[in-house]
Amino acid sequence: MKKRTRNLILSFIVPILVLIIQPFGLTLSQSIILSSLILTLSLWVNKAFDKTLVSIFLLAIFLTFGNTPYERVLFFPLSNDFWLIILSFLFSQGIVNSKLANKLFKPYIGFFATTPLKLMLTTIVLALIMIAAIPQPFSRLIIISMIFREYFLSMDIKEDLRKILSFSVFMIIFIVNGTVLKGDIIFNRALVNIAESGITELEWMKYMTVPTLVFLTVTVSAFLLRFKNELRGYNPVKEGKPDISMTMDDKINLGILVVTLILWATEGLHPIGGVYIILLGTLLMLFKGLISFKDIKYIEWRLLIFLTATFSIGATMSGSGTAGVLFGKLEPVFPNEMGLSLILAIVLSTMLIHMVLGSLVTTTSVVIPGLFILTKGIIPLEIMMFLVYISIFSHYLLPFHSVGLVVGEGSKFFDDRIVFKFGLVMTIITVLSPLLIYLPWWKLVGIL
Repeated sequence: MKKRTRNLILSFIVPILVLIIQPFGLTLSQSIILSSLILTLSLWVNKAFDKTLVSIFLLAIFLTFGNTPYERVLFFPLSNDFWLIILSFLFSQGIVNSKLANKLFKPYIGFFATTPLKLMLTTIVLALIMIAAIPQPFSRLIIISMIFREYFLSMDIKEDLRKILSFSVFMIIFIVNGTVLKGDIIFNRALVNIAESGITELEWMKYMTVPTLVFLTVTVSAFLLRFKNELRGYNPVKEGKPDISMTMDDKINLGILVVTLILWATEGLHPIGGVYIILLGTLLMLFKGLISFKDIKYIEWRLLIFLTATFSIGATMSGSGTAGVLFGKLEPVFPNEMGLSLILAIVLSTMLIHMVLGSLVTTTSVVIPGLFILTKGIIPLEIMMFLVYISIFSHYLLPFHSVGLVVGEGSKFFDDRIVFKFGLVMTIITVLSPLLIYLPWWKLVGIL
């Protein structure tokens, strides 16, 4: 029997049992919702069936049996974030077509990154700058990693070291994306939407920027220590002071980018919303010829359908009462007061579910509705939300635990051996960081 066929058959066993038994006192509709969710998650994880078709199936079941208003089930495509992401794909492709990132940043890498530590610092600075320059996180990840790969390929170093250095770029970008809400307009926005939180960019920075930079410092230090022997092979010859040459066409393209980004950065100071700002920048790129209608193919429609399905999970599980029944059974054994036990319960349960499901957005959509029920009145919503976030946003053991790592391994930037080797270190850092970094900071600034 082929592996795919076996996975497909196994995926149906538990959902069928749920429909027959209707456990925990679930109604027929709730059993259909739960069994469909289990089937969908199983098919997503083992890739036994096309993810887009499975996502459409789940949405159809939720709309039919979920007893939840369609506006909540289809919250994502009805929101401004949906259009923001679509336009960000096009805007980011315009930046790729302009080749500005490569022209502006690559010359400085060889000038500044003369030691492993300076390479890490250069990566951090570039990642922070590019958050403003390229809003779409996948495009940004690919562009930055390609810039560094070209630099590494120009050096006389071993392939194993090149893979370790390339992995460090991905590792740093994942963490830097957590410093601001706009760092990852897909996952960060998903977190806020699933939790139904109205947190703003400034509030996110108050909660996350400083402790995440400390988290980043600890992680970089651990990386330099873990790969100390291998990194001794990184001894580049310092290049001369960068001399960037830009044509008039480059300057016009840069002007479009700068105007758009300034408007976006000052969004709260003028009446123009983020969607309209990115629309303006995209139209300017279209007029300039940086993008054309054929670039619509770069919009990840399959990803948008998948996100629509994942965003619907929390709303439907809650709206149908299924989440209340399931997590109500855990209430007697889950810590019912704020303390170390509750914090560790949230962090460890989230990490465990993430290890099984893989997808960050899927994990969030499953975990947050349940934890909201279990921790309501015990811990503030934003604290619970961010504890879930820091439990998974940069934790991994295998590439499938992050879409970015899948991209990196698939493009031969590094292999799963390196991911697992440092993933074990990240597991320890992830478990300890809420207790030693984030909670002390939240108490210091009076949030907790």
